[in-house]
Amino acid sequence: MSGNESKQKKQDTSLEQQEEENAIFQQSKIIARSPTKKERVNMEQILIEIQQIRQEIKEGFKESNNKCEKLKMELEKNTQELRQIKEEFMRKEQEWHNERRELQEKITELENRLEKQDKEQRKIIS
Repeated sequence: MSGNESKQKKQDTSLEQQEEENAIFQQSKIIARSPTKKERVNMEQILIEIQQIRQEIKEGFKESNNKCEKLKMELEKNTQELRQIKEEFMRKEQEWHNERRELQEKITELENRLEKQDKEQRKIIS
């Protein structure tokens, strides 16, 4: 029986080797051609692209925020300048009104003087 057993062992071993080879062969087929491996590669590529897109979006937001901050600063600066111009305009307008009032007073005073002088000359002439 030991011859039989050794034959049986050889057959079992050869069967195991054949199954192992088939399994390896099948595995290599699966790895090379299986959609799951391709899907993994595609998914990894998609994830990388998504991360790149996220990074680009973040950078875009940062640039937009920086531009917004610059615009806000410019707007504040322009608002400040406008306020100063308005204040200066109001001050100049007030000065102009004061000067106009003073000139009208002087004109009125001169008119009164002229009338007085005219009356005095008429008195002298008459």
